[in-house]
Amino acid sequence: MKQIVRVGELLTLFVSMVLLSCAVRPYYEIEPQKLADTYTGTSADGERIVLQLQQGENGWVGNGTFGANKVVFVESGTKKAIGKLIFSDGTVQPVSLELSEIGDVSLELAGQVVDMQAGGKVTPPETGPFSGHFETKDMKSFVDAFFLTQSGEIVSGTAIVLQQKALVSGWVTAPNNVYGIVTLPGETQMEFEASLDGDNKLIVSGLGNPVIFQRK
Repeated sequence: MKQIVRVGELLTLFVSMVLLSCAVRPYYEIEPQKLADTYTGTSADGERIVLQLQQGENGWVGNGTFGANKVVFVESGTKKAIGKLIFSDGTVQPVSLELSEIGDVSLELAGQVVDMQAGGKVTPPETGPFSGHFETKDMKSFVDAFFLTQSGEIVSGTAIVLQQKALVSGWVTAPNNVYGIVTLPGETQMEFEASLDGDNKLIVSGLGNPVIFQRK
């Protein structure tokens, strides 16, 4: 997997994060709050879309259906809800969601805008094994801890990176495996993969050398 940021660049990024910390709005403070709801609409191809959004301290996540496919929404922006729909057939589609003045949502994807009205119903996702608090004592790791919540195929939470809180978002790619993105203050992003071993330890690769995190 190609990393978005090389590990050797992280110290420079850390200095920039400290200098900009007073001017940059924390990633996990997202508005408007009213975006949390269930929305339905129809694509230009006539496929029915149902998407349920929710927000916790870690940002926006969602799940629903797009035609015959189940989808999950993983946020990767701050000004408005910008992210990806991950389809159950394995395809990924960048999307953005913007709340209107009357409380509906515009869903933009693949060059089209779908107007979606509040209302509808989807089956709530179940919690999963990646939920928990994981820490490492590896001195070579610049990530000290992960605080994760798994809801269906979505994994979200925060990480402590160089003593700063960073947003974590991702999704389950296989049983006991996750692909994720760590978003630092200033919106610099790094990709990683994580897996759970038989002892319930979290093994993370892609953020430097592979690191083992113990469940607390």
